[in-house]
Amino acid sequence: MFNHRSSKNGTNIEDICVADTDILSHFDNIPMLFNVIINDVWSKNNITTLLELRSKMKESFNYDYNDLSNRTKQEFENRYKLICQIVLGT
Repeated sequence: MFNHRSSKNGTNIEDICVADTDILSHFDNIPMLFNVIINDVWSKNNITTLLELRSKMKESFNYDYNDLSNRTKQEFENRYKLICQIVLGT
């Protein structure tokens, strides 16, 4: 399992499942994502407004969602949109 961070490079069903599960865990632990964004992104990128923070979070959510396998992306699409709407106000 060399590709657990992205389904795009998965060479077998096991790689794809592990990668998708890893990515989906980010959506199931929103407080952790806030913590990562605030501690890592905010400080490293000199973010000074909540609008900038929201933009970086959206970028992070989109990046994770786009790394899912096509099948999981289809299954998860409605939930993803709902999370974005609630968490990001988009």
